[in-house]
Amino acid sequence: MDSNWDNLRYFNALARHATLSQAARELGVSHSTVQRHITAFESELKVQLFNHAASGYKLTSAGEALFRETTTIQQTLRALSSRITDSADDIQGNVSITVTDTIGHFILPVILKNLQGLFPELLFSVVVANRLSNLQELETDIAIRSGKEPGADLIGRRVGTLRFAVCSTVDYMQTHTLCASDGVAKAKHAILLDQSFAVTHFHDWLPQSVQQRHLTRVNGFLTAYQLCRAGLGITLLPAYIMQHDRQLVELDCQNVPEGNSLWVLSHADLRDSPRVKAVRQYLAEQLGEVFG
Repeated sequence: MDSNWDNLRYFNALARHATLSQAARELGVSHSTVQRHITAFESELKVQLFNHAASGYKLTSAGEALFRETTTIQQTLRALSSRITDSADDIQGNVSITVTDTIGHFILPVILKNLQGLFPELLFSVVVANRLSNLQELETDIAIRSGKEPGADLIGRRVGTLRFAVCSTVDYMQTHTLCASDGVAKAKHAILLDQSFAVTHFHDWLPQSVQQRHLTRVNGFLTAYQLCRAGLGITLLPAYIMQHDRQLVELDCQNVPEGNSLWVLSHADLRDSPRVKAVRQYLAEQLGEVFG
């Protein structure tokens, strides 16, 4: 197959994002450019790769087969490139890290500052996300994630537990004449996580525990924290956030959901990369001191 590799790059972006606008944003081009390359690629291959619906671009069976093959090729090329880059003794070059929003905001900056002091030739790319797929596809080198034990294709270690707490602000408690012992039952306002967290074990706990009439829904803990801090109500947060904000108070509650395990992970293909290994080990040590 005399494939046009530039068209293949556009194909992979659209296959992963399913919309022209998101694929264009990743590639740094206009959505019409993405569409033009996809049309040219389908014409070159003489096969339809996508079905276009109102919800976006969905791969056809031929498109799915091509995407599986190209993903495998990309993984091999990235792993090979990483090994070549790391053939030198010095730990240098770029390390990409994906991290959850709250750890990226409250914990990671100081750790990276100290790490850069240890390895001045290292560069960092930080992506805030709450999924592992970008690591499994080798789009990033290291993931800091909470949840269940990772898959067999990922290496790393469990560094601690993220405990949850129901939080409010001192001002909100005073304004609504609440105390820590009755805040969960009597508060009239709550900030809840939306359906993007529906698969988690803690998603339904706060809605089932409160009788509030005024509910605000958000798609991340960092937004929930900011709204809580602004006085919009009580919310469920990773408990360590309270160590960074004295305006927050923890409300008494006996049945708060169990915490998640926290992991520092890499793809198994990066096992022998000196730069990735050094950063992964340092992150694990530092996060272990915070959450262990």
